Amino acid sequence: MEKDPDGNGKNDTYGFTGSSNLGCLGEHCFDPIFAALHAYKDKWLKDKDGNITFSSIMPEMKTALAKLREMYASGLIDKEFAVRKDPKELIAAGKVGIDFSPWWEPYASLSDSVKNDPKAEWIPLLAPLDAQGKFNMYDQDPVTQFLVVRKGYEHPEAVAKVLNVGTEGIRKLDPGSKDIYKGLNISWVQWPFRLALNEEDTAYKTHLELEKAWEAKDPSKLNDEQKMWYESVKKNDENPKKDMAAWADSMARLYGLHVLGSDNINIVRNAFFGKTKTMELKWSTLQKLEQETFLKIILGEEPVDKFDSFVTEWKKVGGDQITDEVKKEANRK
Repeated sequence: MEKDPDGNGKNDTYGFTGSSNLGCLGEHCFDPIFAALHAYKDKWLKDKDGNITFSSIMPEMKTALAKLREMYASGLIDKEFAVRKDPKELIAAGKVGIDFSPWWEPYASLSDSVKNDPKAEWIPLLAPLDAQGKFNMYDQDPVTQFLVVRKGYEHPEAVAKVLNVGTEGIRKLDPGSKDIYKGLNISWVQWPFRLALNEEDTAYKTHLELEKAWEAKDPSKLNDEQKMWYESVKKNDENPKKDMAAWADSMARLYGLHVLGSDNINIVRNAFFGKTKTMELKWSTLQKLEQETFLKIILGEEPVDKFDSFVTEWKKVGGDQITDEVKKEANRK
Protein backbone atom coordinates (compact mmCIF):
# COMPACT_ATOMS: atom_id res chain seq x y z
CA MET A 1 0.00 0.00 0.00
CA GLU A 2 2.78 2.41 0.95
CA LYS A 3 5.58 1.60 -1.51
CA ASP A 4 3.77 2.21 -4.80
CA PRO A 5 4.39 -1.24 -6.35
CA ASP A 6 2.93 -0.26 -9.72
CA GLY A 7 5.18 2.80 -9.82
CA ASN A 8 2.56 5.28 -10.95
CA GLY A 9 3.09 7.75 -8.11
CA LYS A 10 -0.50 7.41 -6.92
CA ASN A 11 -2.00 6.08 -3.71
CA ASP A 12 -4.05 3.41 -5.51
CA THR A 13 -2.70 0.05 -4.35
CA TYR A 14 -4.07 -2.34 -1.73
CA GLY A 15 -3.01 -5.16 0.51
CA PHE A 16 -5.44 -7.48 -1.23
CA THR A 17 -8.72 -7.64 -3.06
CA GLY A 18 -11.56 -10.11 -2.68
CA SER A 19 -14.76 -11.49 -4.10
CA SER A 20 -18.17 -10.16 -3.12
CA ASN A 21 -19.01 -13.80 -2.36
CA LEU A 22 -16.65 -13.41 0.63
CA GLY A 23 -16.03 -17.13 1.06
CA CYS A 24 -15.74 -19.62 -1.76
CA LEU A 25 -12.60 -21.80 -1.50
CA GLY A 26 -11.49 -20.35 -4.81
CA GLU A 27 -9.77 -17.31 -6.23
CA HIS A 28 -9.62 -13.99 -4.38
CA CYS A 29 -11.78 -14.96 -1.41
CA PHE A 30 -11.54 -14.09 2.27
CA ASP A 31 -11.62 -17.71 3.42
CA PRO A 32 -8.06 -17.66 4.85
CA ILE A 33 -8.88 -14.65 7.03
CA PHE A 34 -12.11 -16.22 8.23
CA ALA A 35 -10.33 -19.50 8.94
CA ALA A 36 -7.48 -17.88 10.88
CA LEU A 37 -10.19 -16.79 13.32
CA HIS A 38 -11.90 -20.21 13.20
CA ALA A 39 -14.81 -18.85 11.19
CA TYR A 40 -16.14 -20.63 8.11
CA LYS A 41 -18.80 -19.45 5.71
CA ASP A 42 -21.75 -21.58 4.63
CA LYS A 43 -20.62 -24.91 6.09
CA TRP A 44 -22.23 -27.47 8.35
CA LEU A 45 -19.76 -28.07 11.16
CA LYS A 46 -19.75 -29.44 14.68
CA ASP A 47 -19.52 -26.84 17.44
CA LYS A 48 -17.51 -27.23 20.67
CA ASP A 49 -20.28 -29.39 22.12
CA GLY A 50 -20.37 -31.70 19.13
CA ASN A 51 -23.63 -30.40 17.72
CA ILE A 52 -24.01 -29.79 13.97
CA THR A 53 -24.35 -26.06 13.39
CA PHE A 54 -24.40 -23.76 10.38
CA SER A 55 -20.98 -22.10 10.46
CA SER A 56 -22.13 -18.66 9.32
CA ILE A 57 -24.12 -18.11 12.52
CA MET A 58 -21.42 -19.23 14.95
CA PRO A 59 -19.83 -16.58 17.27
CA GLU A 60 -16.47 -16.84 15.49
CA MET A 61 -18.08 -15.36 12.36
CA LYS A 62 -18.90 -12.16 14.19
CA THR A 63 -15.25 -11.82 15.22
CA ALA A 64 -14.09 -12.41 11.64
CA LEU A 65 -16.52 -9.88 10.20
CA ALA A 66 -15.27 -7.30 12.70
CA LYS A 67 -11.68 -7.98 11.59
CA LEU A 68 -12.56 -7.60 7.91
CA ARG A 69 -14.45 -4.42 8.71
CA GLU A 70 -11.33 -3.08 10.42
CA MET A 71 -9.12 -4.05 7.47
CA TYR A 72 -11.49 -2.45 5.00
CA ALA A 73 -11.70 0.79 6.98
CA SER A 74 -7.90 0.98 7.13
CA GLY A 75 -7.60 0.71 3.35
CA LEU A 76 -6.02 -2.75 3.31
CA ILE A 77 -8.85 -4.20 1.21
CA ASP A 78 -9.75 -2.97 -2.26
CA LYS A 79 -12.44 -0.36 -1.63
CA GLU A 80 -14.38 -1.54 -4.71
CA PHE A 81 -14.22 -5.27 -4.01
CA ALA A 82 -17.95 -5.58 -3.33
CA VAL A 83 -18.88 -4.26 -6.78
CA ARG A 84 -15.81 -5.11 -8.81
CA LYS A 85 -16.76 -7.55 -11.56
CA ASP A 86 -13.30 -9.06 -11.93
CA PRO A 87 -10.79 -8.95 -9.03
CA LYS A 88 -8.16 -10.28 -11.41
CA GLU A 89 -7.75 -6.88 -13.02
CA LEU A 90 -6.08 -5.43 -9.91
CA ILE A 91 -3.70 -8.37 -9.62
CA ALA A 92 -2.80 -8.20 -13.29
CA ALA A 93 -2.12 -4.48 -12.91
CA GLY A 94 0.20 -4.94 -9.92
CA LYS A 95 -2.10 -3.12 -7.52
CA VAL A 96 -2.29 -5.71 -4.72
CA GLY A 97 0.35 -7.37 -2.58
CA ILE A 98 -1.49 -10.56 -1.61
CA ASP A 99 -3.71 -12.86 -3.64
CA PHE A 100 -5.73 -15.32 -1.55
CA SER A 101 -6.12 -18.13 -4.08
CA PRO A 102 -5.43 -21.87 -4.58
CA TRP A 103 -2.14 -23.40 -5.67
CA TRP A 104 -3.17 -23.27 -9.33
CA GLU A 105 -3.48 -19.47 -9.41
CA PRO A 106 -0.23 -19.09 -11.44
CA TYR A 107 -2.27 -20.36 -14.39
CA ALA A 108 -4.70 -17.46 -13.95
CA SER A 109 -4.22 -13.85 -12.86
CA LEU A 110 -0.66 -14.29 -11.60
CA SER A 111 0.45 -15.07 -15.13
CA ASP A 112 -1.12 -11.82 -16.28
CA SER A 113 0.68 -9.96 -13.50
CA VAL A 114 4.09 -11.31 -14.52
CA LYS A 115 3.35 -10.87 -18.21
CA ASN A 116 2.51 -7.21 -17.65
CA ASP A 117 5.46 -6.66 -15.30
CA PRO A 118 8.32 -9.19 -15.50
CA LYS A 119 9.72 -7.74 -12.28
CA ALA A 120 6.68 -8.98 -10.36
CA GLU A 121 7.56 -11.77 -7.94
CA TRP A 122 4.94 -14.07 -6.43
CA ILE A 123 5.72 -16.68 -3.78
CA PRO A 124 3.33 -19.27 -2.28
CA LEU A 125 2.72 -19.03 1.46
CA LEU A 126 0.30 -20.47 3.97
CA ALA A 127 -1.18 -17.34 5.49
CA PRO A 128 -2.60 -16.11 7.71
CA LEU A 129 -2.11 -18.60 10.55
CA ASP A 130 -4.28 -18.84 13.63
CA ALA A 131 -3.12 -18.22 17.20
CA GLN A 132 -1.80 -21.80 17.35
CA GLY A 133 0.24 -21.39 14.19
CA LYS A 134 -2.15 -23.43 12.03
CA PHE A 135 -3.43 -22.71 8.55
CA ASN A 136 -7.08 -23.72 8.68
CA MET A 137 -9.14 -24.79 5.70
CA TYR A 138 -12.30 -26.79 5.13
CA ASP A 139 -12.82 -29.80 2.93
CA GLN A 140 -14.92 -29.88 -0.21
CA ASP A 141 -17.79 -32.12 -1.22
CA PRO A 142 -15.99 -35.28 -2.41
CA VAL A 143 -18.79 -36.07 -4.87
CA THR A 144 -19.59 -33.25 -7.28
CA GLN A 145 -20.12 -35.05 -10.58
CA PHE A 146 -21.78 -38.22 -11.84
CA LEU A 147 -21.51 -40.05 -15.13
CA VAL A 148 -24.53 -42.19 -15.99
CA VAL A 149 -25.47 -44.49 -18.85
CA ARG A 150 -28.96 -45.48 -19.92
CA LYS A 151 -30.59 -48.62 -18.61
CA GLY A 152 -29.65 -51.59 -20.75
CA TYR A 153 -26.51 -49.93 -22.14
CA GLU A 154 -24.60 -52.73 -23.88
CA HIS A 155 -21.06 -52.02 -22.67
CA PRO A 156 -20.95 -50.09 -19.38
CA GLU A 157 -17.45 -51.48 -18.78
CA ALA A 158 -16.22 -49.42 -21.75
CA VAL A 159 -17.16 -46.23 -19.91
CA ALA A 160 -15.17 -47.35 -16.87
CA LYS A 161 -12.11 -48.14 -19.00
CA VAL A 162 -12.23 -44.76 -20.68
CA LEU A 163 -12.38 -43.08 -17.28
CA ASN A 164 -9.44 -45.16 -16.10
CA VAL A 165 -7.26 -43.65 -18.82
CA GLY A 166 -7.34 -40.30 -17.07
CA THR A 167 -7.19 -41.50 -13.49
CA GLU A 168 -3.67 -42.28 -12.33
CA GLY A 169 -4.55 -44.35 -9.28
CA ILE A 170 -7.14 -46.47 -11.07
CA ARG A 171 -5.05 -46.82 -14.23
CA LYS A 172 -2.45 -48.70 -12.20
CA LEU A 173 -5.14 -51.28 -11.37
CA ASP A 174 -6.23 -51.47 -15.01
CA PRO A 175 -3.00 -51.36 -17.06
CA GLY A 176 -4.80 -52.22 -20.27
CA SER A 177 -6.72 -48.96 -20.24
CA LYS A 178 -3.61 -46.93 -20.96
CA ASP A 179 -3.54 -48.18 -24.55
CA ILE A 180 -7.11 -47.22 -25.48
CA TYR A 181 -5.98 -44.13 -27.39
CA LYS A 182 -2.58 -45.43 -28.44
CA GLY A 183 -1.68 -44.40 -31.97
CA LEU A 184 -4.79 -42.26 -32.40
CA ASN A 185 -3.04 -38.91 -31.78
CA ILE A 186 -5.60 -38.01 -29.12
CA SER A 187 -4.55 -35.89 -26.13
CA TRP A 188 -6.20 -35.73 -22.71
CA VAL A 189 -8.13 -32.58 -23.68
CA GLN A 190 -9.93 -34.60 -26.36
CA TRP A 191 -11.08 -37.44 -24.12
CA PRO A 192 -14.87 -37.81 -24.17
CA PHE A 193 -15.29 -37.82 -20.38
CA ARG A 194 -13.71 -35.36 -17.96
CA LEU A 195 -14.75 -36.78 -14.62
CA ALA A 196 -12.31 -36.34 -11.75
CA LEU A 197 -11.74 -39.63 -9.91
CA ASN A 198 -8.91 -38.92 -7.54
CA GLU A 199 -7.81 -39.07 -3.94
CA GLU A 200 -7.95 -35.89 -1.91
CA ASP A 201 -4.17 -35.42 -2.03
CA THR A 202 -3.58 -36.50 -5.64
CA ALA A 203 -2.21 -33.12 -6.72
CA TYR A 204 0.28 -33.09 -3.85
CA LYS A 205 1.41 -36.66 -4.54
CA THR A 206 2.12 -35.83 -8.18
CA HIS A 207 4.08 -32.80 -6.97
CA LEU A 208 6.27 -34.98 -4.76
CA GLU A 209 7.13 -37.18 -7.72
CA LEU A 210 7.93 -34.12 -9.83
CA GLU A 211 10.00 -32.57 -7.06
CA LYS A 212 11.99 -35.77 -6.59
CA ALA A 213 12.67 -36.00 -10.31
CA TRP A 214 13.70 -32.34 -10.50
CA GLU A 215 16.11 -32.67 -7.60
CA ALA A 216 17.65 -35.77 -9.22
CA LYS A 217 17.50 -34.18 -12.70
CA ASP A 218 15.97 -37.45 -13.88
CA PRO A 219 12.41 -37.43 -15.29
CA SER A 220 12.51 -41.05 -16.49
CA LYS A 221 10.09 -42.36 -13.84
CA LEU A 222 7.45 -39.67 -14.43
CA ASN A 223 4.27 -40.22 -16.43
CA ASP A 224 3.69 -38.26 -19.64
CA GLU A 225 1.86 -35.40 -17.94
CA GLN A 226 4.51 -35.05 -15.24
CA LYS A 227 7.26 -35.09 -17.88
CA MET A 228 5.52 -32.14 -19.53
CA TRP A 229 5.62 -30.26 -16.20
CA TYR A 230 9.26 -31.25 -15.75
CA GLU A 231 10.14 -29.73 -19.11
CA SER A 232 8.30 -26.55 -18.11
CA VAL A 233 10.26 -26.32 -14.87
CA LYS A 234 13.47 -26.82 -16.81
CA LYS A 235 12.55 -24.21 -19.41
CA ASN A 236 11.62 -21.64 -16.77
CA ASP A 237 14.76 -22.39 -14.77
CA GLU A 238 16.93 -21.75 -17.81
CA ASN A 239 15.03 -18.63 -18.94
CA PRO A 240 12.84 -17.30 -16.10
CA LYS A 241 9.53 -15.71 -17.13
CA LYS A 242 10.25 -15.91 -20.86
CA ASP A 243 7.57 -18.52 -21.47
CA MET A 244 4.46 -17.83 -19.36
CA ALA A 245 3.04 -21.33 -19.77
CA ALA A 246 6.30 -22.78 -18.48
CA TRP A 247 6.38 -20.24 -15.64
CA ALA A 248 2.83 -21.16 -14.63
CA ASP A 249 3.56 -24.90 -14.65
CA SER A 250 6.72 -24.34 -12.63
CA MET A 251 5.16 -22.03 -10.06
CA ALA A 252 2.01 -24.11 -9.59
CA ARG A 253 3.28 -27.67 -9.83
CA LEU A 254 6.71 -27.37 -8.23
CA TYR A 255 6.33 -24.45 -5.81
CA GLY A 256 2.64 -23.80 -5.21
CA LEU A 257 1.84 -27.41 -4.35
CA HIS A 258 4.92 -27.71 -2.17
CA VAL A 259 3.35 -25.78 0.71
CA LEU A 260 0.56 -28.36 0.96
CA GLY A 261 3.05 -30.66 2.64
CA SER A 262 3.25 -28.40 5.68
CA ASP A 263 2.48 -29.86 9.12
CA ASN A 264 0.74 -26.58 9.92
CA ILE A 265 -2.33 -27.36 7.80
CA ASN A 266 -5.53 -28.15 9.67
CA ILE A 267 -8.48 -29.43 7.63
CA VAL A 268 -11.90 -28.81 9.15
CA ARG A 269 -14.35 -31.49 8.03
CA ASN A 270 -17.89 -30.71 6.96
CA ALA A 271 -20.63 -32.74 8.62
CA PHE A 272 -23.10 -32.45 5.73
CA PHE A 273 -22.93 -31.60 2.02
CA GLY A 274 -26.46 -32.33 0.84
CA LYS A 275 -29.71 -30.42 0.46
CA THR A 276 -32.78 -30.86 2.61
CA LYS A 277 -36.43 -30.36 1.73
CA THR A 278 -36.70 -26.95 3.41
CA MET A 279 -33.45 -25.83 1.77
CA GLU A 280 -35.14 -26.18 -1.60
CA LEU A 281 -37.78 -23.70 -0.49
CA LYS A 282 -35.92 -21.22 1.71
CA TRP A 283 -32.18 -21.48 1.09
CA SER A 284 -31.97 -18.71 -1.50
CA THR A 285 -33.74 -16.32 0.89
CA LEU A 286 -31.40 -17.20 3.76
CA GLN A 287 -28.34 -16.85 1.54
CA LYS A 288 -29.45 -13.41 0.37
CA LEU A 289 -29.99 -12.32 3.97
CA GLU A 290 -26.53 -13.55 4.94
CA GLN A 291 -24.77 -12.02 1.96
CA GLU A 292 -26.33 -8.58 2.35
CA THR A 293 -25.76 -8.47 6.11
CA PHE A 294 -22.13 -9.58 5.97
CA LEU A 295 -21.23 -7.17 3.19
CA LYS A 296 -22.85 -4.23 4.98
CA ILE A 297 -20.96 -5.03 8.19
CA ILE A 298 -17.61 -5.23 6.37
CA LEU A 299 -18.28 -2.03 4.40
CA GLY A 300 -19.24 -0.19 7.59
CA GLU A 301 -22.84 0.33 6.54
CA GLU A 302 -24.12 -1.65 9.53
CA PRO A 303 -22.64 -2.05 13.04
CA VAL A 304 -20.93 -5.32 13.94
CA ASP A 305 -23.78 -6.09 16.36
CA LYS A 306 -26.07 -6.38 13.34
CA PHE A 307 -24.72 -9.92 13.22
CA ASP A 308 -26.76 -10.81 16.31
CA SER A 309 -30.07 -9.76 14.78
CA PHE A 310 -29.08 -11.56 11.56
CA VAL A 311 -28.67 -14.82 13.51
CA THR A 312 -32.06 -14.36 15.16
CA GLU A 313 -33.76 -13.72 11.82
CA TRP A 314 -31.90 -16.53 10.06
CA LYS A 315 -33.08 -19.02 12.64
CA LYS A 316 -36.66 -17.72 12.54
CA VAL A 317 -37.23 -17.69 8.78
CA GLY A 318 -36.15 -21.27 8.22
CA GLY A 319 -32.67 -21.78 9.59
CA ASP A 320 -33.71 -23.73 12.67
CA GLN A 321 -35.93 -26.02 10.65
CA ILE A 322 -33.16 -26.66 8.14
CA THR A 323 -30.67 -27.31 10.94
CA ASP A 324 -32.98 -29.98 12.39
CA GLU A 325 -33.28 -31.59 8.98
CA VAL A 326 -29.50 -31.54 8.48
CA LYS A 327 -28.96 -33.22 11.85
CA LYS A 328 -31.41 -35.98 10.98
CA GLU A 329 -29.80 -36.55 7.57
CA ALA A 330 -26.28 -36.56 9.00
CA ASN A 331 -27.25 -39.03 11.72
CA ARG A 332 -28.50 -41.52 9.13
CA LYS A 333 -24.96 -42.18 7.95
